Amino acid sequence: VTVHTWSAGIRGFRGYRDLRLFCGDELVLSASTLWVYVNLRTKSLARVPEELAAQFPVGQAEMFKPDLDRVRHEPPAATAPATEVALRYGDFDGNSHLNNTAYFDALQTALSRQGLPVHPRGIEVQFLKEVVLAVRAIEVALEPRDGEARVAWRNGAELNAQGVVRG
Repeated sequence: VTVHTWSAGIRGFRGYRDLRLFCGDELVLSASTLWVYVNLRTKSLARVPEELAAQFPVGQAEMFKPDLDRVRHEPPAATAPATEVALRYGDFDGNSHLNNTAYFDALQTALSRQGLPVHPRGIEVQFLKEVVLAVRAIEVALEPRDGEARVAWRNGAELNAQGVVRG
């Protein structure tokens, strides 16, 4: 397995990063990500300092999802079936936030328990609000619709992430 990743640019408080995952010569995953720079003291968005931005040279490859800024997903309906998934200490990163891979693990658990295909062709996720170490379980709601499903990860009434799962 080989992973190629690069900065796709920094604009204001946004940073863009792309990656490709290969198994041998076969491309098995492409992703575009958007990161935001946050002032941890004020919990507000802040412009990326120029000296920090300069440390991330921009790669030359084309972005997988160049319209990433415009992507918006709606969560499933409030009546959509939901699966509660217990969280473990190992699901959290060094910043005490739920690791991205734990979101996908919880999604796969919910897909299985709801009788939906557990190996989707594609997933798009908007991370909205952090899940912190004190959270013991997350709820994954799925609303199947025309060969795909809307998905939401929730902590009680708080919407943490939403997206779409394809096929």
